[in-house]
Amino acid sequence: MIFKRLRLNNFKSYSNELIKFDKGITVIAGENGAGKSSIFEAISFALFKQHTADKMSDLVRNNTDNMSVELDFISRGKEYRIIRDKSKSKSSSRLLTKTSSNSEFMSLCCGDKEVSRYVQEILDMDANLFLNAIYVRQGEIAGLVDQQPADKKRLIGKLLGIDSLETAWRNLSPLISES
Repeated sequence: MIFKRLRLNNFKSYSNELIKFDKGITVIAGENGAGKSSIFEAISFALFKQHTADKMSDLVRNNTDNMSVELDFISRGKEYRIIRDKSKSKSSSRLLTKTSSNSEFMSLCCGDKEVSRYVQEILDMDANLFLNAIYVRQGEIAGLVDQQPADKKRLIGKLLGIDSLETAWRNLSPLISES
């Protein structure tokens, strides 16, 4: 997956921001409280409607009534756009794709659950795998430094999703032994 563009409108501390991701590696740096984590949360929200707020209305910038996040990305050679909107009374989600390099975006599906399901198929990963693969939540690495070796192993396993693999292996082991 390659991120191309992220537009934030009244998302957390961002009033109206367009972030373009250049080819190669992107580094997001800034002071504490500058909004770095909000960028990652916006990407997670766009892809899977996942967020760390207590309720979705907490994602809406103070003193505003609506919020939207647009994410353009490429997966397996196809370009997609996800648009997630939230107003006082409703939320909506749309997934679009480009049919050729010069064309407009064409709708693939609408609705929160349908868009999330379709994105999961496109990326061949769910929200948990996505978060574990590209995003370490604030404070998790700092907590790693002070841990005992066994606790470090457990935390690293959680960050990498290894604990899920170990659970799957334990569940499969009896089935393999029976064959």
